[in-house]
Amino acid sequence: GTLTYRNRVICNLEGGWQRFGRASDFIEIYGDEGSLAYTWGAKELIKYDLASECIRQKIEDRGDANPFRLQMIDFLEAIEQEKDPLAGMDDGLASLKVALGLITSVQKGAATTF
Repeated sequence: GTLTYRNRVICNLEGGWQRFGRASDFIEIYGDEGSLAYTWGAKELIKYDLASECIRQKIEDRGDANPFRLQMIDFLEAIEQEKDPLAGMDDGLASLKVALGLITSVQKGAATTF
């Protein structure tokens, strides 16, 4: 699916159970001056600067950096310590709204605005 935000930022989302080609935990970010590419657990962030060539930047090794595991640990700590989790209810509702909007768009064969 493609999301276009009010500030004209465009986000392409792709998901599925089939894993062909790139890793399933891969993210690319594009901007006016270049792009970034990262695969979860990698030891480097790849920058593509339009003014130069590919730059590989080492990143700090944080041990087990599985984002799903870290989110669950944060959630459990929030319950134990009676504090707000990093990803709260508003974040979950916003994610659900996007997912349902994508499904509605496919069913209608047209863009969904929200």
